[in-house]
Amino acid sequence: MNEEQIKDVEVLKKYGITPSILENIRNGNFSNAPKEGSAKAVVSLVLSILSIITLAFGIISPICSIISIILGAQSYKKGRKMGLAGLIIGIISLVIAILIIVGYIFYELT
Repeated sequence: MNEEQIKDVEVLKKYGITPSILENIRNGNFSNAPKEGSAKAVVSLVLSILSIITLAFGIISPICSIISIILGAQSYKKGRKMGLAGLIIGIISLVIAILIIVGYIFYELT
């Protein structure tokens, strides 16, 4: 073993890095890094689920739904499937929230 290989083994042991990860780092290949738009996709999905949960609380649900739809569309354009899930659930939640609000208004007027 030469000196460079000994240093590699020490680094691997110290930080628990696999040899393939070390090789990727040396070559500048960071394909395992999160893709752009991942955070927006996760936030979109979380907000869409939150909007479903908060349907009974009036204005909170439509706000979460609208933000979820915007972030879901942005992340889906970048190829994130989770963004599509957030977009679809956000749209469904927004439609339900609008129906609840309209139903409440008609109930109060009659």
